[in-house]
Amino acid sequence: MILLVFAFFASTLAFPFPPYEYDCNAKLDRGIGNNHSQKFYFDKQWNNCFGFKYSGSGGSLNKFNTYTECLRACQYVDGNTCSSPFASVEPVKIAFTCKSIICPKGSECKMGMFIDCCNTTLDDWALARYDSKCPNGGAASVETVAKTCSDLLCGKGEKCIQINPYFARCCGAKETHPIKMSDEPAIDHYVAGRMFDEEYGDFLSIPFECIAISEGEIDLVETLLNAGPLTTINYGNLSEHTVGSMETANKVFDAHAAIVIHYYEDSRYYFDFDHRFRRLNDVILERRIASNGD
Repeated sequence: MILLVFAFFASTLAFPFPPYEYDCNAKLDRGIGNNHSQKFYFDKQWNNCFGFKYSGSGGSLNKFNTYTECLRACQYVDGNTCSSPFASVEPVKIAFTCKSIICPKGSECKMGMFIDCCNTTLDDWALARYDSKCPNGGAASVETVAKTCSDLLCGKGEKCIQINPYFARCCGAKETHPIKMSDEPAIDHYVAGRMFDEEYGDFLSIPFECIAISEGEIDLVETLLNAGPLTTINYGNLSEHTVGSMETANKVFDAHAAIVIHYYEDSRYYFDFDHRFRRLNDVILERRIASNGD
């Protein structure tokens, strides 16, 4: 009976680990050759596994066929309190609970094995590797994550996107948001100016109109502008954001999935995927003004 119990636990413990020799502490070595394939290695600093492009021959024993195998073999329980190994900052006031500790501006208290103040920006970047979607709105692979795109081999219909300074991910096709034109749109898709008046009183006194189209369909702008005033986009709850000027109007929309046309006071701009404001084509502006009788 004792032997049976021992054999059961031995097989249970052995099951999750890769059936080949490995070394979690070995340095990353991409090997030599041109027969590239996707492999994974363990990064002690991150206590996590990352993809790398294996050259086909040689390399170190810190090399796994799948992300799951790498995690099972190498990840330890008592990792960093902060999501990023670089996010820990010195507290203003040391304490043993998050209720009592005082963290510097731009950081927040987190509890793990220890209490720590974590830089919120760096922690947000670190957590982005687990987002279900990429910045372009496409589906994101949780496993195929690397530090740079040069270490990823993405599948058919996917492309690599460097989502932040920490991570690159394999992302599916862009998510498109079809244009929704309605005389009485749902309240969460209402005219942005009116929505903000309701939410913030007189904060935004001049209503502006906006329309959204999928990236690559800029040729539709001219048709839409000539169709008369549009009051809605099929995009989400606008009341979650604020607008004070053209310089901060990018906060109105998450522009990952759409090019957004803004009519703000007397200025016409569009917001592109590179987070830059650009003036609309003068010809389109003239036609828009003419169609409204401005």
